Amino acid sequence: MQAKITVLYDEGSLPDTTLIGAKGSSFIIEADGERTMFGTGLRTRYLQTNMSAMDVSADDLDRVVISHMDKDEWGAVGAVLKDRTKPIAVYAPSDAWGEKKSFGCTGIYFPEEYKDRGIRQDIEGWIKFSEHVYVSPPIPYTSGRKVGRECVMVVRGSLGPIIISHCCHPGMEAVFDAVEKKFECTPIGYIGGLHVGRKNDPLVDSACKVLMDNKVPYVYLNHCAGPTGIGRARFNLGLEGVHDFYAGESAQFDLL
Repeated sequence: MQAKITVLYDEGSLPDTTLIGAKGSSFIIEADGERTMFGTGLRTRYLQTNMSAMDVSADDLDRVVISHMDKDEWGAVGAVLKDRTKPIAVYAPSDAWGEKKSFGCTGIYFPEEYKDRGIRQDIEGWIKFSEHVYVSPPIPYTSGRKVGRECVMVVRGSLGPIIISHCCHPGMEAVFDAVEKKFECTPIGYIGGLHVGRKNDPLVDSACKVLMDNKVPYVYLNHCAGPTGIGRARFNLGLEGVHDFYAGESAQFDLL
């Protein structure tokens, strides 16, 4: 039995396909006969295009999980709600929710025309969605002037936990500590972004030190890591130690 993690939306996409690369992040996590959408990306039309190209139907999803309040993680939630024939649970930290304003918004909200198709679910502690799929409690962080909380998804693989993250705002050490404490073993995989800005080698280096110290064999980077961050991670972990992971790509892991 395996889990499959597929990138649906990312700044990068596979060449020679109709997939669109754009700001934001969305994964499809398939395990235990269920499909979880983790993040939606920013733009509704782009998510719809990629869902169509990858033959993902909104009604095939069992739930949507949003890690934190940055709009590029949830802005396209309307694309899912629009095509649902029955309501779907949308999980997010309680402080990530908000409302639409005349100019912008204060956090996650459901578009008015589809609001009855989304069921708000707040994340405060560990949630076990199925035998092998979990979401963490929101982990606090400070990023510049921004203060928030971010959740990560975890797949419990046969060799250990695999972390799926959007931005890793709390830092790799805090994320690893939370997951290791929950599962009582060291994570064996990290998939997702690293919020490192245009160029922040010390931040990438510190994240890579955690990965090296824990001898993590599976590292897939995308989203806010960007080409510069991925390149710096390869400087630390070796060319074969880091895989880029763009829209249209998948990774599979054995389950217990």
